[in-house]
Amino acid sequence: MGGGLHIFARPAATLARARAITGARAGWIDAACVGGAAIAALAFGAANLAGPSLWHDELVHVFVAQSIAETGRAALPSGEPYYNGTLFHLILAVAIKLFGAGEAVVRSPSVLLSALNVALTYWVLRPIAGRPVALIAAVGMALSPWNVAWARQARFYTLHQTLYLLHIGAFWRLTEAKSLRAAALPAIGAIAAFLLGVLTSYHALIFLAAPGAYAVGQAFAARRWKTRWTWILAGIALAGLTGIGLIDVLMNTVDRKAVIDNGGLGGKIVFTEREHRLYYIDWLRLNLGRGFLLLALGGTGAMLWRGRWRGAYAALAFWAPIFVLTFLIGYRWPRFMFFAYPFYVAAWACGVYTLCAWLLQPKPGWARKAVALVAVVFLVRLGVSAARNVGNSLDAARGVHTTLATQHPDWRGPCEWVKARANADGAVIVTTSYLPVRYYAGRVDEWYPSRSLPWESVESGLPGLPGIEQLAAFVATHPRGYFIAEWWRFERNYEGAPWGDLSEDIAWVQAHMRKVDEASSADVTVYAWGEGSAP
Repeated sequence: MGGGLHIFARPAATLARARAITGARAGWIDAACVGGAAIAALAFGAANLAGPSLWHDELVHVFVAQSIAETGRAALPSGEPYYNGTLFHLILAVAIKLFGAGEAVVRSPSVLLSALNVALTYWVLRPIAGRPVALIAAVGMALSPWNVAWARQARFYTLHQTLYLLHIGAFWRLTEAKSLRAAALPAIGAIAAFLLGVLTSYHALIFLAAPGAYAVGQAFAARRWKTRWTWILAGIALAGLTGIGLIDVLMNTVDRKAVIDNGGLGGKIVFTEREHRLYYIDWLRLNLGRGFLLLALGGTGAMLWRGRWRGAYAALAFWAPIFVLTFLIGYRWPRFMFFAYPFYVAAWACGVYTLCAWLLQPKPGWARKAVALVAVVFLVRLGVSAARNVGNSLDAARGVHTTLATQHPDWRGPCEWVKARANADGAVIVTTSYLPVRYYAGRVDEWYPSRSLPWESVESGLPGLPGIEQLAAFVATHPRGYFIAEWWRFERNYEGAPWGDLSEDIAWVQAHMRKVDEASSADVTVYAWGEGSAP
């Protein structure tokens, strides 16, 4: 009886206790869901990690990190300094120093960061978009084939995503702080994540797009400039100028040519095949599903309508970078938007939650029931697309060579075959692609054709053989040798290739060298010359 009287006498305390118990249970449920999603991300990333061969862009990072581990200098094999990706190179250098430079080792940092990003997605979205959206987005990130593909790459894009999540989360907590003292730590976190982002990739300048747009909107809503938003905007401008200065200091001649001269700044289109203005949206539609894009658009509307400023911030975290990439930078690759991908997932997660919540409400009248039926059919079809996406993630985990990140040429087999024979009979090695052959065969004596692939000189430090005449002279002075040709760069020889027409080069090689079928793969062809090597 005393217990009963106590309950009725203190209803507020009882209600608070019940809420605390419910909150604790919800916390455990969330931890289990997010933890399970992170474990799934680890499993998808780590399985068969050494299966596909390392490709050129991965090997740039590997050789620079090896240089740091061995000499303390961030440099390409040629000795040319290389600073783009500095933070990633430092992480990779530690891994190489401890465990060597095998394929699984150099890809493992991205796997770990991918699992971390699942948890960070929940942490960032929970206060901004709400618990259900945060949970759906965390699971969506873990199962996404695009996320899994980049988790299996020895590249800095997963780290870039980590830093963007930290930046967006810290900035939100800065704007919600009630005092300068409470704002200090989030401000330091947001600035640190941004500057570390710049040390990871020069595209980190785009990190400031969403916070900047949000602060401008808040400043206009306040209808006066002497507010905290003025100071926040000043801080964003100062961070941006610092980032630009840092880039200018770090950028070497190679980076400057790629980013400034050929970077498509100002919207100048670099590759005509990517000149379509909605290139990034089209890529998402074609590769991750039209249904998810529709839900992302609808979810963005729901964020803005129901979430007000919180929803606007969550939406800007994806759409502001996309606006910059679409209209201000004409050098377009899908990977450039990968850092903001968690907020695309958040947008369609909000769409799923909003649609499901609406379906659970009573539907009086035939019109609403008909709309509900269409919505159910749509969700069923979306489930089919989701199953296909998970299937693609499973394929990536099996070690397939083509994923949504890239297509891996099969370098390992051809190069190891050549390595075993070239070292035994004193043959030289020539290739179209220096870094993969250097990694798998152990050495490269020259590369060809240098007139068409000028960046190989910067990476290798070798002068290269410009054309047929120089290649013929090299072959004449070396009685035995192998030419390892990447199909994509050499035999493909498609119209409009940036390195020009190679039909005469291909004809000369095929006339004066023997194709070694047993050593060649679908992506890499081995040719031999010397005794017994005539076509």
